[in-house]
Amino acid sequence: MLYALFILLLLIAAILSLPSGMEFIRERGLNRQKLIVCGLRFPFRMKKSSERKEKKAAESAQERERKKAESIPVVLQDLNVEDVQAVWTTLRRFSNSVHLRMHKLVLNIATPDPAVTGMLYGLSCAGIGAFNASDKITLNADFSHEIPAFDYRIEVSLIPGRAVWESIGALWRLVLRKPQRRRMLFSAIGRKKKHV
Repeated sequence: MLYALFILLLLIAAILSLPSGMEFIRERGLNRQKLIVCGLRFPFRMKKSSERKEKKAAESAQERERKKAESIPVVLQDLNVEDVQAVWTTLRRFSNSVHLRMHKLVLNIATPDPAVTGMLYGLSCAGIGAFNASDKITLNADFSHEIPAFDYRIEVSLIPGRAVWESIGALWRLVLRKPQRRRMLFSAIGRKKKHV
């Protein structure tokens, strides 16, 4: 039994240490997204903004006000300087755990005037060379079109285990370290359970 529990804990630790996130791809004018879970990529379709706008319009104004009032946690309503510093530290740690990788960027430089296209192409090549980004960025001078185009492949990921660890640390720094906040949190949780 202890052996099975140990294997289960190792499996959970392995899953939490693998990256998860999103990959955004644009090729030949088509946008695609992939969901990254435990290092595996799955096709994913995001809702279009028009669908989100319709859903939001259907929601009543009273419902929006109620959600807005409930969105500020009781625990965070009386922040002081120490708390703001703790929030800033937490955000900085989270930003260090999020990884942004640009795998590919293809820019097709085009303007109505071929001479301007050539000048922009030369300036862009010099800028990319100055930043040593030539392995991931490809520039093309397109003299036959008038509108510039671009393709990209960008990945945003984080390691879930680190995010869980940072969340526990944030909970400790902001709530559990101070007794009056602890009481407020647990009384708010008790009230929500009574309403359900």
